This record gives sequence, structure tokens and C-alpha cells, in this order.
Amino acid sequence: MTGESADQPENGGGADAGTTIDTSIPNDARRQAYQAPHTIARFTAVAMMLATLGFIWLVLSLDGANLAAERSLARDSVLLMIDREPFDLAPDAPVTFSGMSGAELVIPAADLAKDPRLETPQRHQLAAHLRAGLSASARFTDLSGITHTREVRPRQARLSDFDGSDWMGLASALLGALFGLAVWASRPQLPAALAYGIVGGLLLASALTHRMYLKFGLLTPPELATTTSVLNGAVLHAFGLAFVFVFLLFPKSLLTPRTAVTAAVASGIAALSVVALGQFVDPRISYYTQMVEYLALLALVCIQFWIGRKATILRPSLIILLATILLGIALYALTVLLPVSGLVKVTLGEDAAFPLFVLIYCGIGVAIVRTSLLSLDGWVRNIVLSVSFLAIILLVDIALLTFVTRQQDVALGLALAGAALVYFPLREWLARRQERRRLAVVQHALSRAADLVFAADDQQRSESWRAAVEASFQPLDIETDPAPVPVPLIGQNGTILRLPSLGGAPALLCRHADGGRRPFVAGDLDTAAALIRMTERLIATRDAYLAGVTEERHRIARDLHDDVSGRLMISLHRSDHDGMRQDVREAMADIRTIVTGLAGKPRELADLMADLREEARSRCEAAGFKLDWPPDDIAESGHPLDYAVYRHLLALFRESVSNALRHSGGSEVTIRTTLGGGRLSALITDNGTAKPQDALARSDGGHGLDNCRLRARSLNGHFAFEQTPTGSTARFDIDLSATPGAADPVH
Repeated sequence: MTGESADQPENGGGADAGTTIDTSIPNDARRQAYQAPHTIARFTAVAMMLATLGFIWLVLSLDGANLAAERSLARDSVLLMIDREPFDLAPDAPVTFSGMSGAELVIPAADLAKDPRLETPQRHQLAAHLRAGLSASARFTDLSGITHTREVRPRQARLSDFDGSDWMGLASALLGALFGLAVWASRPQLPAALAYGIVGGLLLASALTHRMYLKFGLLTPPELATTTSVLNGAVLHAFGLAFVFVFLLFPKSLLTPRTAVTAAVASGIAALSVVALGQFVDPRISYYTQMVEYLALLALVCIQFWIGRKATILRPSLIILLATILLGIALYALTVLLPVSGLVKVTLGEDAAFPLFVLIYCGIGVAIVRTSLLSLDGWVRNIVLSVSFLAIILLVDIALLTFVTRQQDVALGLALAGAALVYFPLREWLARRQERRRLAVVQHALSRAADLVFAADDQQRSESWRAAVEASFQPLDIETDPAPVPVPLIGQNGTILRLPSLGGAPALLCRHADGGRRPFVAGDLDTAAALIRMTERLIATRDAYLAGVTEERHRIARDLHDDVSGRLMISLHRSDHDGMRQDVREAMADIRTIVTGLAGKPRELADLMADLREEARSRCEAAGFKLDWPPDDIAESGHPLDYAVYRHLLALFRESVSNALRHSGGSEVTIRTTLGGGRLSALITDNGTAKPQDALARSDGGHGLDNCRLRARSLNGHFAFEQTPTGSTARFDIDLSATPGAADPVH
């Protein structure tokens, strides 16, 4: 029963699953959860933060004094600090301590600034006096010739002893180590990610041991200083070797797993041997070995570059990695290795460059997580430029301090000014170049999108859409997406971009943007969305244009059918020549109106009313009617009318006059018009005899008056017809600024 219930959860569960308790599966699940990379990374991150706090506690627990001394290679002097008050002394200047048992104790300033691992008898005697809780009086003469007397006493270390460089170094190292953990947790199956995570841990360990060594003073036991120094040297060598292994495994693995383990063990033994030689034979051996390690690192990057030089996807990343490693090695050599070895007399200290090392380290981690991300675009370019700017400042500052001036403030100001003269024009040039390139891409993409909109068939649309995508992203490969998506999506860590179908063109799948120089990023989604919106607007504009053309064709056909064709058809059935001529004249007037409308030019209201008056007079004379339509103010107006408006206005007047001439049975037609507030009102009356309204409604096949009502309504107006005992009256009032709808039916 236990075996059955144990299998049930794996097979989807069953009715008896809740009746038997089996603790093996929860334990297995718990064990797997604890062994998951993200869980290990969380526990390791907590351990790193606790180690940092433990380091701070350990430093605060050390015995100390209010006296500290530091040798300045730049000024060839000793900086003596008593209660944080600085004094510059010559290296051989004597510092006399009194108030101690026995005779006065004289110690050269250079001995006070010596390595805490090297304890002289005089320093040992002073340290023993201070450890006993006693104080002493120190007398010395600074470089300006002034003699000072200060009290030297034991003092417990305080949190305020940590200055800005201490906190910056600790924070940078901790963040770098946590970033290394995140890289490993995101790609645990990648050996290079594991090596990179180890580098992060060693980065933090080297920072902690180095900071602790900097906090050692007169009262620090030489054994503790030696142990810390050995540990720091071992960590630094392990750090360099781990970085070497990163590039042995990334981007192209140059070692098999078994070879990598063997090489790691051999490298560790060699590193310990070098540390021992550096401690007991010559300290410079260790620094020279570190330089060799970093040169090996550079050589590996060059080898990786050579291997991947023909891989379009890898080459840009390798170029940036090569430049990054060169910059890191140069900074480390200038700030640590060369000054310690004595080849450079001026140093700005490791504190000035350590945050730059962490930035470079994080940039390499991003490359491991997303191989193609290190490109000349976006924020990575800005980081590279910023780090380069700071590196230039360091280089110029060191050169000025070495060859021009020993005043650090002056040298730093000149370095900042000189670096700015190079950095800001370079940054501006790159920004303008990028903007010109972007505008060219946009213009090319717009041209290709226009081709898609006006393509004749599906094949042309597909080719145009592919060309527009090619112009926008320049991918290495474009193919039809077998699983179309509704919106643009990025997949496979930025290596592919999926685009939906558009305007009859198929969905596309793009690989590796800009010819493989970079991955697809969030900005590409915005570009794709903008391209799609722009193309959809062009398609909508095209459809609106085609709909307008179709509607115009229908309107012309309607006008020809309703007016010209109807009048000519009526004329065919007339027996009197006068009526036939009148119908032909009216048909010609309708054709002239249609042709005028096709020209697309507005027509002046005064000109239109003059033509209507002349047309009505001619028609009335031919039918034996008298026309009473005196000139009015409208003849002087300059109101332009669109074709659709004046076409409806012509039809209203003509239909009203036709009803009077054909159906009234009278002898006179009277027309009055008024214009005000952009609206035209007209009154057409006749003196005919009374007739039923339904007889009049049958004029022009029974649709004449209905058409008039529809035309007036489309112009935001109204039309009314009234039969009186003394004749008939047609009234209409319309808005001359109205825009008739395309769907307004006019029969």
C-alpha cells in the first residue's frame, strides 16, 4: 500500500492519496528545494552579508591608538596622523616619545609607517607601552620646520574610523559578489557562470582582507598582520586564476570538465607556492605573478576572439570584452602592481580604481548571462564610456604628478579638464552618429512600409513587409514564423524577435539584431510596435482613400443616372421639340456641374446663384412661364462651396422649379433667397391651380420631393412642400458649411 500511495502523486493522484501519509516525497521535494541554485544563492548571499558585518565587528574589536603613519611616494614624505590631525614629515625625521619608563624613545618617521608585519625594537617597545593602557608624549618637526608636541594614547577602534573609501570599497565588493551569485543562479548549467560566481566570492574576500590590513596599526601583532597578508595574497591569486578559468570556458569552452578540474588543482598549488615565496623571499614575486596572471587573462581573451572572429554573433561581444579586460588590467597595473614594484613612483591608491573593477566585473557577468548583450548600443556603451573617462583621469593625473607637479589638487583639476576635452566631444560625436543612423533607418523603414501599403498582391506585400523589418532591425536571418503571435515578442534571451502578420503579409521571426552585433531589447519592441502602428495607419489611410474614390464614383454614377440619364430618357418620349430641347439643355447643365465637381475646386456661391438664375430664366421662358427672381445680396457674397454642397443646392433648386413648371399648371414662378449665419434659405412659389400632393410627389418617377428632403437633411437643413388654393410653395433651409455624409442616399 505504501508503494501504491507513493506512486499516486507522480501519476496525478488518486482517491486513496489522502488516506496514507508518505513522508519520503515531501522530504525529496524539500531536499530538491534546498539544493536548487536560487536557494543556494540566497543562503550564500546571507553568508556574504554576515561575513561583511563580521569583518566590521572584528576591526572594531582590534586594539588601536590615536597615531597612524603612512608613507607617501608622491611627496617622498611620511604623513603622520594624531587624532586625525595631519603632519608631513621627512622620512628620516625623528619622532621622540617621552613619558615612558626609562629613557626617551626615538623612532624615525619612516619606521612608524613601515609594514605592520615588520616590527622594529623601538616600535615593539612603544606598542607594549600603549597596550598597557599608558600614554606618551610625541615631539617632532614637520617639513615646514615647525616643532609639534602631541599626546599619543591607546584608543579603541570606532565606526567613525571607516571613511568614505572604506564604505565604497565594501559596498562595491559586496554588490559585485551578489551579482556574481545572481549570474550563477540564472545560468547554473553553464560552467563559466560557476567560475564567475566563484570570482565574485573571491572579490569580496580580497576586499575584506585588504581593508582589514589597511586598518592595522602600531598595536597590531605582526603575526596577525602576516596571516592577513598571506590570506589576502592567496585570495588575490585565486581571484586572478578564477578569472582565467572564466575565459577558458567562455564564450567557447577550451577545456574538458576533467581537464578543468586538474588545471584548477595545479593552479591552486602553484598559487600557494607563489604566496609563500612572496612572503618569505621577495614580496615583488607575488605582484609579478599577478601581472602574469592578468596577461594570461588577456591572452585568453585574444584566443577567444581569434576563435570567434568569423562568428558574426560572437565577434562584437568579444571586441568589447577585449577592450574591457585591457582597461581593467591597465587600471590594476597603474594603481597597484607598478607602484608596489617600484616601476611607478606615483599612485592614486587601489581605492580610486576598485569601483571601476567592479563595473568591469559586472559587465562581463552580463555577457555571460546574455552573450551578445555587450554592444556599442544602449547603457553598456555608456558604462564603457564612463569607465574610460575615469580611466583617462587616472592616467593623466598620474602623468601630471610624475612629470609636471607634485600638487595633487592641481594635478587632479588638470586631469579632469583634459579628460573632459576628450570625453564630452567623443560622447557627442557618438550620439550624433547614432541619431543619424537611426533617422536613416526610420526613413528606409517608412519607404518599405509604404511599399507594403500599396503592394499589388500578397507576394509583393510579403516582400515589402520583410524589407521594412530588414531596414528596421537588420537581423542576420528572417523567416516566416510557424507560430504567429498577436503582438511583437522577444525570446531566447534576446536572440529572436517575433512579429505578427500585417496587412496580408505573414508573421516573421527575426534572429540576431544588427547583423548579430547585439540582441533584441525592449527598445526593439517599441520600434516594432511603432512600425506596426505606422503601417496600420497607412493602410487605414489607403482604405479611406479607396473608400472615398469608390464613393465618388458612386456619386458620379448616381448623378449621371438620376439627373442626366433621367432627363434624356424623358426627352426620348416627348413629342414636342421645345420640351426635348429643354431636357437636353438641363442634361448638359447637369453634365457641366458634374465635370466642375470632378475638378475638385470649390465654387463661389455668387457664381452658382447667377448660373441658377440664368438657368431658371431659360427654363421658364421655354415652358411659357414668367420668372420673378430679382437680384439680391447673395450675388455679392464670396462664400466658396464644396462640390457635394453645391450639387445638392443645384438639385434642390432644379427639382423645385421643375415641379412648378411641370405640375403647377400656372404661368409664373417666384423665387426669393436669403443668406445669414452661413445658412441659405429659399422660397419657390407658383400661381398654379390646386392639385393633390400625391400627384406632385410622382415627379421624376415619384422620388423628386423625397430626394429634396434627403438632400436638405444631409446639409443639416430641411425641405417642405405645400399645396395651396393659389399655387404651390417649396421651402428649404440649409447649412452651407455642412459636410454631406458619404452614405447619404440620393436617388
